[in-house]
Amino acid sequence: MTHVMLDIETLGREPGCVVLSIGAVTFDPHVPEGTEIYGARSFEALIAPASCLEYGMDIESDTFKWWLTQGAEAFHYAMSGTEKLYQVLGGFALWLESVGMTELWAKSPQFDCSILASRYRPTGQALPWGYRQPRDLRTLLALAGSNFPAVPMTGIEHRALDDAAHQVRQACAAMRHLKLA
Repeated sequence: MTHVMLDIETLGREPGCVVLSIGAVTFDPHVPEGTEIYGARSFEALIAPASCLEYGMDIESDTFKWWLTQGAEAFHYAMSGTEKLYQVLGGFALWLESVGMTELWAKSPQFDCSILASRYRPTGQALPWGYRQPRDLRTLLALAGSNFPAVPMTGIEHRALDDAAHQVRQACAAMRHLKLA
């Protein structure tokens, strides 16, 4: 099984909003702690906001204002995309196929997967995952309970690839805590 953790950054909270970046990393929850993402394959793309507007995507003002409070490094990263939406979605689909993705994790799939799914349709591309593949990290963390130790963040918070790697460490720790891995 190939697990993939997905994170996106957006200019909104609803399907139809501008997608700024996609970050994803493969992982294996059944290996020793600290090696879950060792040698993992990753995907990162920063999308030009203007290319999203071509497909009728929206910018939510509250989310844009929120980005202004996240620090200069995170804001600059989020707004620095140059890639075309159509090309990024196609590249992500090819990457998912190349890694043999069987489970697509996100925190939460109702956000990340739903928003991305809403972007594949207008670009005329097939959704690269089935309805049985999304998994919910937030639910897994809730099952692990309140006595579950926090996993420290490394990298830049709100950089999609760094967030995806952090979420992998959280998922694997929760699985070990629950004796699922």
